[in-house]
Amino acid sequence: MKKTRFLFVAIITLAFQLVSAQKEAKPAREVFDLYFNSWVKNDATAQKALNDYQRPTVEGQDMYQFDPSLMSENDNAMVDNFLSMFSKATASANKAETKAYFDAMLHNFRNPVYKLKSVKMVDNEYVENQKIAHYVYDVTFKVPEQLNDEEKKQFDFKNPKTVKPELLKKLLVTMTDKLKNASRTITTEQEFDLYAGEQDGKTYYYNGDPSALVTNLTDFYFDNVNISGQQ
Repeated sequence: MKKTRFLFVAIITLAFQLVSAQKEAKPAREVFDLYFNSWVKNDATAQKALNDYQRPTVEGQDMYQFDPSLMSENDNAMVDNFLSMFSKATASANKAETKAYFDAMLHNFRNPVYKLKSVKMVDNEYVENQKIAHYVYDVTFKVPEQLNDEEKKQFDFKNPKTVKPELLKKLLVTMTDKLKNASRTITTEQEFDLYAGEQDGKTYYYNGDPSALVTNLTDFYFDNVNISGQQ
């Protein structure tokens, strides 16, 4: 009798899981992957797939606007802000090297590895009968080795305005090479929520501010990757 009851409970539980899964337009884990790849990795294929997934919930429109030109403008602004610390002559002589340095640094930032540790469905305490998919995950970045003591002394820029063009060039080339050949890794645990909503009898997961996926990682990464090599 106990075995029969156990079997019955197992069958009912499995049936409930199957029905729940069938209601999802896409499994919660797959949706998170689209969000992560769209914002952190800026992957155009994932961005299109995410908008295609969300389209039934926004009357056939794109839920998110991805603008590659805006990302390019932001990247160029980082280069300009960095060069503004130096004299005009030094900055002018190192535009190409500075761009190569930031390209390598941002490439590593936009190509991390994430590992999803758990996904839990929890109640939204602010909205009745709404569920939230709560994700806990690790993100791992490749970062360069630190400058050695000799390099630190050589590149000790106490007054950037007095740095000679050739010295900044040497530093940028050194750091770019370290970034491109980075093998050391750093890992941070992160959390993120996707809200469940119903549309045409199916469950969709969404977040109104997915840029938090990036901003939550920015300080961690850039605190560990900087022009001086100090950690």
